[in-house]
Amino acid sequence: MTENTLNDLQLYKLLFENSSTHMWVRDLNGMYLLANKSFSDFLHLRSDEIIGRTNFDFLPRKIAEDFKKDDETVIEGKKPTIREINKFYKRGVHSFLVVKFPLFDEKKNIYAVAGCVTDISKEKFFWKILQQKESILSSVINCMGEGLMFFNAKDKLEFMNEEAKTILEKIGQSYSLEELLTTLQLVPLKKSRYKKTKSHYSLLSLLAKKDCEFKDLEFEVRGPKKTQSLQISMTAVPVRNLRKEKLGMVITFKDITERNVLSETLKKQAHELKLKNESLQQFTYFVSHDLREPLRTINSFIHILQEDLADNPNPSIMRNMKIIRDAGLHLNSMFCDLVKLCEIDTHNLMEPVNLDHCLKKSINFLRVCIDETQTKIHSITLPIVRGNEASLVLLFQNLIINAIKYQNHSNPEIFITSEKKGDDYIIGVKDNGIGIEQRDAKKIFLPFKRLHSKRAYKGSGIGLAVCKKIVELHSGKIWVESKPGEGSHFKFKLKKAG
Repeated sequence: MTENTLNDLQLYKLLFENSSTHMWVRDLNGMYLLANKSFSDFLHLRSDEIIGRTNFDFLPRKIAEDFKKDDETVIEGKKPTIREINKFYKRGVHSFLVVKFPLFDEKKNIYAVAGCVTDISKEKFFWKILQQKESILSSVINCMGEGLMFFNAKDKLEFMNEEAKTILEKIGQSYSLEELLTTLQLVPLKKSRYKKTKSHYSLLSLLAKKDCEFKDLEFEVRGPKKTQSLQISMTAVPVRNLRKEKLGMVITFKDITERNVLSETLKKQAHELKLKNESLQQFTYFVSHDLREPLRTINSFIHILQEDLADNPNPSIMRNMKIIRDAGLHLNSMFCDLVKLCEIDTHNLMEPVNLDHCLKKSINFLRVCIDETQTKIHSITLPIVRGNEASLVLLFQNLIINAIKYQNHSNPEIFITSEKKGDDYIIGVKDNGIGIEQRDAKKIFLPFKRLHSKRAYKGSGIGLAVCKKIVELHSGKIWVESKPGEGSHFKFKLKKAG
């Protein structure tokens, strides 16, 4: 035996004795030939108490018989066996990996069975945690509202979530995934470096580009049949390891077809609204200037005629001229109110508005009318709402004028009410006037709609229409609760400030 051989044997012996893995060698009858320190300590025996004995000498019979059967399996099969066993301790379950293999002599006959046992409890514990995390991650990815796909460094699809499958099925239900990936065409929708380079790409050719990395680019995706397509927003990000080596590509995408259709619809509606607003402005100018100019001429000449005939009045002529002049003044008032109605818009700034301030400004503006009619106004503390102050002052003015106008009571009274309902406030203007039939509750908010004659109640018939438009432009609602002879309670809903 050479010196090198002796050194090798000593090295093997050191490894055998000092290994943390339990190791042993048993002959064909189950007698221990070798047992390392780790195995001896595990059995709480000394090495000399194990060598020359069998498992039946120091282990329970059932366990010893199981070990014997394992040895016989190795001997009969002439090949290694691997199995996992669990042992229960007070501190929990420990898992062990048991490896047994045959030892052959020079004539290739089995003369012993060697074995080793490794405690894999920690590995099993971490593997279980890893599986749990993998399961959670998989669930999260499959619950995403976006499609996700991962391609490896060779541009081969490794994974795709459920949403990705759903989106792809929309454009290629009768095709396999492999066919779709090779035939899909991506057409850039907006300006980008990809749109400048080519008119369309296949998905794989796009991912194969060296500098392929982008966020929220929009593409039209065309399927194998050119009639099948949808629009998507896509993000592509390379996946790299700690050494910055590219491992693959992750792409996420979502179907934005409906969103883009809606966006185009909104653009079209916005354009149409702009044209309507321009037409409305032209109409307002026409009413406020062109139509009123001849009316001013008529009123001026009627006034001149009345002065000329004042010295020698003809009762019939004077009465007819008065009718013409009153009609002209009424028409002029209608023009003024119509212009106000047209000029109310949503461009006014919406901000927190104190309704108490709006009510006080309205009352001050109407002070002469309130005093002349001896109307009593009973108000409470009003809330702060989201709105436009100028419009809300006009709203109170019109409702108070309306309440004063339709009185048949010697002691007219107006009550301002308020109640909170969720995120809204319901404000009311209640009077003790003539009231209306409930069937007419909607008619009164129409422009120029009158329930009574002009002789009985003056006005242009447009005030409540202005009120309705103001409230609607505040995303609110206005209505009236009334009975004939019992007064009317006008209510409107506004959003609270916040």
